[in-house]
Amino acid sequence: MSSHRMSKEEALALGVEAYLFGYPLVLMDITRGVMTATPHVTERNAPVNQFAHSSTFPDPTTTDVVNPNADTLCSTAWLDLSSEPIVLSVPAMGNRYYLMQMLDAWTNMFASPGTCTTGNGKEHFAIVGPGWKGKLPDGLKQIDSPTNMVWIIGSTQTNGKDDYAAVHAIQKQYVLTELSAWGKQQKSPANPKFEMDVDIKTAPVDQVSSMDTVAFFSRLNSLMKRQPPTAADTAALQRFAIVGIGPGLPFDLHNHDRAVAEGLEQSVSAAQATLTGTVQRGIGKDTNGWNIATNLGLYGTDYLLRATVALVILNGTWKMPPVKRAVERMEREAA
Repeated sequence: MSSHRMSKEEALALGVEAYLFGYPLVLMDITRGVMTATPHVTERNAPVNQFAHSSTFPDPTTTDVVNPNADTLCSTAWLDLSSEPIVLSVPAMGNRYYLMQMLDAWTNMFASPGTCTTGNGKEHFAIVGPGWKGKLPDGLKQIDSPTNMVWIIGSTQTNGKDDYAAVHAIQKQYVLTELSAWGKQQKSPANPKFEMDVDIKTAPVDQVSSMDTVAFFSRLNSLMKRQPPTAADTAALQRFAIVGIGPGLPFDLHNHDRAVAEGLEQSVSAAQATLTGTVQRGIGKDTNGWNIATNLGLYGTDYLLRATVALVILNGTWKMPPVKRAVERMEREAA
């Protein structure tokens, strides 16, 4: 039994807060699984620690994540830094714009090497996970990642379709190398890291929206053990721990009295309704028909904003779990 006696309404509110807090991490992990569930590199997918390069501008069939650019070609990679750092090599770019945005497991952008930040010269960036200790070889610029999961979203300026060949030549020079192989013959890992038991047919955002309370919070607890929250999240984690939500904790509704269990069960649908409603209202300022947001990338403890942006950027079909569906589910659970 829970040592904290709370009402159904209090448990519901706490569950909603915890869902919004953990939504980006769960969605990122499922997206990573879908995009890396292949032993071979394609234009959209690649094993862990390898690049997937788009050779043409995106079309409506691109549905894993949002990818609306019509003036750059995209290069994406999911990194696993749990064993060792990964070195990202980029060639000299001349006057061509490029950007390599790096997101941690919680969707915070922690680095963005590229034309506007590090210049257009040839560079080798060593991306280092939070638990690694060691000395990097000379010539490597260290980038510290808060988590061992990293998503690189690269963009390379492309001046129309006639420019494809030039950009393809540049993309071939974007190289990811495990630190232990640095200085040796650079090549793709001999044993590509990929998962087999992955649902690659259902969009990641739909996979998350279909999770019930136990499935969602159990997965969140497991993921938080491998991709820990930050010190700024301490107060929130102390609240969540009362109902069994936290890094490595077992989540079991039977550990709570009926009122608390019912509140937690209804929190998933309530959180989904909150989240999708926020997306529909827009998170930025309406300007000349555009909704412009300037506070993205680092979210601190604004968990609703972080979750909302995660839903948008990781929703390749631009379709949200309908508010109506979430509300109907809440009504069924409350009956």
